[in-house]
Amino acid sequence: MKFFGAYAEWSASLPCPSLEVDPAVVLTTVDQAVSCCGGPSGGAVHVNCMFREPLAPTAQGGDFETYLEPVRAWREGDGAYSRYDSAPARPGPEVLAEMADLAARRPRGILVVGRLADAEARAAVADLADALGWPFLPDVTSGLRLDSRQGTSVPYQDILLGSKEFMQRHPIEAVIHVGGRFTSRRLPDHLEALRPRDYVVVDEHRDRQDPIHRATRRFQLSVADFCRGLTALIRDVGDADWLADWQRASEHVGGLLAASLSADQSLSEPKAAWLVSRHIGEAEGLYLASSMPVRDVDTFGCPRPEPAVVAANRGASGVDGTIATATGFARGLGKCVTLMIGDQAFLHDLNSLRLTRTLDTPFVIVVLNNDGGGIFSFLPIAGFSDVFERYFGVPHGMTFEHAAALFDLNYTRPSSADEFVDAYEQARRRSGATVIEVQTARQDNYELHLSLRKEAVEGL
Repeated sequence: MKFFGAYAEWSASLPCPSLEVDPAVVLTTVDQAVSCCGGPSGGAVHVNCMFREPLAPTAQGGDFETYLEPVRAWREGDGAYSRYDSAPARPGPEVLAEMADLAARRPRGILVVGRLADAEARAAVADLADALGWPFLPDVTSGLRLDSRQGTSVPYQDILLGSKEFMQRHPIEAVIHVGGRFTSRRLPDHLEALRPRDYVVVDEHRDRQDPIHRATRRFQLSVADFCRGLTALIRDVGDADWLADWQRASEHVGGLLAASLSADQSLSEPKAAWLVSRHIGEAEGLYLASSMPVRDVDTFGCPRPEPAVVAANRGASGVDGTIATATGFARGLGKCVTLMIGDQAFLHDLNSLRLTRTLDTPFVIVVLNNDGGGIFSFLPIAGFSDVFERYFGVPHGMTFEHAAALFDLNYTRPSSADEFVDAYEQARRRSGATVIEVQTARQDNYELHLSLRKEAVEGL
């Protein structure tokens, strides 16, 4: 709670002390507070510390030595847990030399690429990936996940990260994370347990994007400048066998996914994501809504040599305003745009369908309708049938042909993969908006995701 309104430069609330709260939460919060105090704008910060009653120094009976073991290196040292470098507009030679030394000392590292702002940053990141020789894990919001031209890319990283056997055989020594947050939850889950000694985060804003509290260095710098500067200092510092293992595994996963998804004419949410990634045109726009659409393209999307321009809102990951935002994206791009959106987000922004009528370029809305909150089927709450449907599944029982008709939009509801591809190809050539509705069942969708993931890692 920000008690001092706009007067505080930054604020945060720490949870009540508990053995269930990672001690790194406190350390990373304090480090960010100090960074904000001394940043470019400076100013007071407010950290709200909550405590339970009674406030007397009574013994708690907890095993605090075991609790503090994960931060032992910090306790024994004399520096900050996370060092923030709010540097000048360009990275200095000392910073770049330090990062080059890190890369040389940790040949089995990974380059993680989150959301990137522009083509300049994407080109610089791609060059750094080649120079490092580390596996390059691109998030779909980076704009590089669907690009098959990236030499060290591991596009099917989300499924690989879910293979305990593969990850146990490939312990990560270091992480350089450039750009925004990662869509996949499997990467932070793995790194949270692994606790790599070196976890470097580079982005242009000062906000912390370290939900697992593992970052050891944080640079507020231009991603493009950082990558170009580091690329100039290093050449193939990675372990070639290590990289080859990751890439072979990713190709293996991609081949098994393609075989499974092309085996029959059934139409599903993973197949819709896979088909769109295969058939979207070069340099066309792909706007991914929150919840399952962005995750499905990140997981099942097919890389290609003529990638699309990908955009998504990953802030609060909400459902409001998605159609309106995608329409603005289409107007700015001036080319055909495909919006992949779930039924709940579609319902929350129906009025924005009127905006799509002003577009004179093709605008394809692929609505994945699983009659409710399909993503919640993947959470533990799905096991509580007495509350799940009413409060999380929230079925609405609707299809969307009448919504399309209300705004005089083209509409189709394919029932097979071939029908979907035909409808999609026609919509991409047709001026104005087309709604393509893909109906699925939530439980079937959940089981299909599990089976595809299981099949895709067999033999690794």
